[in-house]
Amino acid sequence: MDGHLHRGMLTPMQQRSISHGFLVRALLGALGSCLAALALAASPRTTDLNLANQAELEMVKGIGPQLSERILTERAQGRFDSWEDFIGRMKGIGPSHATRLSAAGLRVAGQPYAISQAGSGTAASAPAK
Repeated sequence: MDGHLHRGMLTPMQQRSISHGFLVRALLGALGSCLAALALAASPRTTDLNLANQAELEMVKGIGPQLSERILTERAQGRFDSWEDFIGRMKGIGPSHATRLSAAGLRVAGQPYAISQAGSGTAASAPAK
């Protein structure tokens, strides 16, 4: 060879530069995938109160074995129509507890709990005299 590069041949420095470029792109791609997975893991998984079994209910932060059994027993009497229905039928569940359960991913009829729905507390309270 007379010092001229033949078409298609690269110097060792050019080869290292190209391989470093591929490495950087691969690392950036892997980092992006990891960040996307973390974002998905950070958002709570939603669990519908009317569809979940005991194990699924217990995956919601704030619902243990006793509460899940109480929920299933009450649900056997009829589906929960709304958060207000759930709060009204479940002793010990009030607006603040419903807010925490909703933030952990619990849904009633696909809906998150909103305090404005409950008005003064429980919509299922006894009528005024």
